[in-house]
Amino acid sequence: MGRRKKVAKKRTRAAKKEKKSIKLQKRASDWDWKTGLTGKSARRSKPFPTLEEVQLEHSRLVLAAYGHDVDKTAKALGIARSTVYRKLKKIEQISA
Repeated sequence: MGRRKKVAKKRTRAAKKEKKSIKLQKRASDWDWKTGLTGKSARRSKPFPTLEEVQLEHSRLVLAAYGHDVDKTAKALGIARSTVYRKLKKIEQISA
């Protein structure tokens, strides 16, 4: 496969991913999160956090616990250092 085809394929993948993300955001915003909750959950005033939000918060807490040592944090979470850096980037984007 030539270089041009690879670049075009990469752009196509990125465009599809972006389109899917927008679609999911629309679906989530239209959805009534309170419907079907029972017991104590029915008294919630705000929706449950998403899986991504929970993962980012947990990563942030573990990173702080290890004194911002990325290597130790990666080992504790069982993920690659590059993944920790990626999560850090997302955390910085959210808090900025």
